[in-house]
Amino acid sequence: MGGMIDALNNLDRDLGKLISPYYEPQVILEDVYTGSLRAKLGETLKEIPDDALKDLELKKILGHFLLKAKYLIVKWCEAKESLEDMDDIKELEDQIEEAAESTKVKRIPAYGSINRKDLLNHIKQIQNVMSSLEEFDYIEYRSVVGDARFNGQLAISSQVISDWLTKEVHTTQGARILKVKKPDYLGKSKWAFRYNGHAIEAKVSDIPWLVSFQAGDIPVNPGDSIRAELKEDIAFGYDGEIIHVWYDILEVYEVIPGMRAVQGGLFDSKK
Repeated sequence: MGGMIDALNNLDRDLGKLISPYYEPQVILEDVYTGSLRAKLGETLKEIPDDALKDLELKKILGHFLLKAKYLIVKWCEAKESLEDMDDIKELEDQIEEAAESTKVKRIPAYGSINRKDLLNHIKQIQNVMSSLEEFDYIEYRSVVGDARFNGQLAISSQVISDWLTKEVHTTQGARILKVKKPDYLGKSKWAFRYNGHAIEAKVSDIPWLVSFQAGDIPVNPGDSIRAELKEDIAFGYDGEIIHVWYDILEVYEVIPGMRAVQGGLFDSKK
């Protein structure tokens, strides 16, 4: 319960900053009930300038927005099985924008939309809290705007985590030689290669070449190599570490037979 209160408190603070850096909402524990653990939470606003304190209507508007935004986030997560792409969160962003409009918060001149990575950070923090529950435990969010159950089964893909942790992406491109480990004979899956001394997976975006290969017109076997135009996108984190690397083959120039094929050809020529 303490972890969830902290998670909601951090969420409120970021939501409050959408309006002004002076608004610092704080979730407070008002009461705890026995039986199933139930906590009654309240909110207060800290460090607001005196002139803003005179405007009680503004405080009421902000409080209603915070209440509705938290409900929308929990409700949206409740209906989701997984997050596969950062763009999946756009639907939730739109709902929060609509809440800002309906509660009149959006009319405040300083209002700004929530950052997508910050929003994912709060969802991830809530998921970390949920991971400590036992199999049949659950947590519900109950409020005057609606009830929703926190989703402890929401899976966040490694791609989304990578995007979340990435500060910047550096791109390089050029002709490279890659040794084929596992081609894709049927669909549009990534190929497995050996490149720069380590195994990689790369998308083949040269569709005409790929179609010819899958039709059997271009023979490529494990152990062969290809000379191709390779695009490398390297994602760096905030500490300068490499988070992820994406490989994309833009054009295949030639297939280089492996040693087995070359040796086979030599033996055949001696017969």
